[in-house]
Amino acid sequence: MNGDSYGQTIKKPLASQIKSEEIKQKLSSTGPSDEKSLLLIIKQAKDEDDSAAEGIACFKLGYVLDNHLERPLDAITQYNQALNLFPDWPEAYFNRGVANIHLSHFSEAIRDFDKVEKLLAQINKIDHSGIRSAYELLIGKLLLFRAEARLGINKPDETLIARDEILRAQIYLKFNGPEGEYWLTQIGDRLRNLHNIESKYNKRAHSIYNQKEFWFGFGLSFLILLIMWFFIIESNPVARVTSPSPKNTSKNNPVNKLDRGSPNQPTITNSENSIKK
Repeated sequence: MNGDSYGQTIKKPLASQIKSEEIKQKLSSTGPSDEKSLLLIIKQAKDEDDSAAEGIACFKLGYVLDNHLERPLDAITQYNQALNLFPDWPEAYFNRGVANIHLSHFSEAIRDFDKVEKLLAQINKIDHSGIRSAYELLIGKLLLFRAEARLGINKPDETLIARDEILRAQIYLKFNGPEGEYWLTQIGDRLRNLHNIESKYNKRAHSIYNQKEFWFGFGLSFLILLIMWFFIIESNPVARVTSPSPKNTSKNNPVNKLDRGSPNQPTITNSENSIKK
């Protein structure tokens, strides 16, 4: 979003609401990294109770902090101040959404872009000359950045929505002058990013499928072997496990007891054997 494009609230353009011509001139002359001048303008606007000038100065300062000084968190503070003054300001929500992307706050960015879309739908119902084409350009950009935020969330369902939004963005950007042409060139980068993410999902899904297939085959093979072993045991009694028979020890053998003699059994001598014969 261009820092000089203040945009439109639901009621009327913000620039037309500035009370002080002096402040308006100062806002027009501030450079792309003029943080100190903008802070002074904000102070002057507060002192003069010029809410439109204050809001625009906060908006411009947020743009400078995010895009030139790479301080998106400080930028969000300024956009919040601008939105406190003008809560129906689409461009402020849009820029805050971009800053949230720079902070990897993707869910917050999507909420900001959703708010932009709702406000633009309301503004387009009002007859403002030259507004429709400007806001078609903004819709194209919000679709692009919202798709980028969805890709940042890195979930399959968000990725599918992002693909649709990238393709829709082309419709809004195609016939919107040099700026529209510039953003059309950015679509290629988003599509390449989308392709890389989809490739990762496909590889991950293929890997998970192979793992499931392996464990299913392993489990099935084990079950088949278990069933075969069960039927072999049941059909072959010899293969069953039996307990070993007790050993033939001297304590359990009565013949041995008789041969060796015992207190209850007299020993047969050789003389007795000869008499019996």
